[in-house]
Amino acid sequence: MKEVKEGKKIKIYKPELIIEDPLLINNIKKKYNTRLFEALKNGKRGLIDVKLDDEVVIQRISKDLYRSYESGIRELLNNEVRAAEEAKSQYNAKPKIMIAFNPLTKELTIEGKDSLGISSERFLELLRYLGRSDNLDGKSIGQFGFGFASYVTLSDTIVLETYSRETNERFALLGKSGIGFDILPEPLHLTQYGTRVTLAVTRKGITSREIIQTIEKYAMFKKIPIYLETKEDIPMYEDRQYNVNQARVFLRKGIKLISMKTFKEELEKEQEKNNNYKYIYIELHDDDYDFIGKVEVYVSHSGYYRTYYSNRHLNTGRGSILLVETSIGMSDLYPFKDFYLNIKDERKYMPTTDRERLKDESLQAILKKVKGALVKKIISEIKWTDFKSLLKEPTTKIIFWAEFVDNQWNDSVELEMINKEF
Repeated sequence: MKEVKEGKKIKIYKPELIIEDPLLINNIKKKYNTRLFEALKNGKRGLIDVKLDDEVVIQRISKDLYRSYESGIRELLNNEVRAAEEAKSQYNAKPKIMIAFNPLTKELTIEGKDSLGISSERFLELLRYLGRSDNLDGKSIGQFGFGFASYVTLSDTIVLETYSRETNERFALLGKSGIGFDILPEPLHLTQYGTRVTLAVTRKGITSREIIQTIEKYAMFKKIPIYLETKEDIPMYEDRQYNVNQARVFLRKGIKLISMKTFKEELEKEQEKNNNYKYIYIELHDDDYDFIGKVEVYVSHSGYYRTYYSNRHLNTGRGSILLVETSIGMSDLYPFKDFYLNIKDERKYMPTTDRERLKDESLQAILKKVKGALVKKIISEIKWTDFKSLLKEPTTKIIFWAEFVDNQWNDSVELEMINKEF
């Protein structure tokens, strides 16, 4: 058995707090109520403190903060991704994450191997607290310190087993209803540093197919290898009236890699097989975001002109918005058929506390910045030679909407290129 070591000193991140100063009124005028004035003297910053009923608040936050089962899967996965990234950068480890799901028992396991693990100090000072985080970097996932409590969207209980790289400690805990933990026997079977969380999905109305799709959605762009093992075939539809063995299969049992994909690979995978359509890919890279999108171009054979144009009205699409490589919503962005917008700093562009979406002001700010850059770049990025093989007539008319007015694309403005040499 390895000797237990002293862990690193934990630094706790706190967001910028609102500071309120007392009114400039002479204290003599405040002493008319002795009990109130005593509370004022004992308060922080010269105010009567607001107090919390711990039991009520903990239960309300644990049960009500996260509402969707997707939040539970996302937060538990992100916790291990961040631990794996830290093990890789600080200890030169080669971590991977194994996710196992059994559609018959609905048991879900997320395990980091050759990862970081959790020390008892880290658990006691961070994980058991709601609202505490040691993430000092806005460009790393996880800011608010509420994520682990999201397991209650999937189940009332969760088993946490961990082997800490920092301290060589092994311990196991049973989380109950988001309000507390019990100690389980020491998990001596863990032979690699990392953390394993296991739960049985007991929330009603969640199908195995939905669980798999959610796992894949949140894992696909992570830079850590993440493998998904399905213990049994997963049917396309779950209905008690039909035999599962005779149902259409959504996913066969087995193991597959579900992470380390690129945005462009996914865009190209979705490309329709239609000879009348061509696609132009536009990329933008900034300290705040990475963007890649495709503009759909339709080849028209009407009249003397051969016309190429972005088909605004018939084939508009919705693109994916990600926050630190984690899906957080969708949006329209004309003239793009599909796009991926990955926001790199979640302190600058903040999500709601449950991380279900960006705050409205954050979404508007990032879209305004992206659109402004696209206006300048979209035309210059078009490689007209891509269409050389399509041209037969000497005269060609090419139309793209490239004017941006009052945060809207103005389709009355056209760029026409007549007799352009290719």
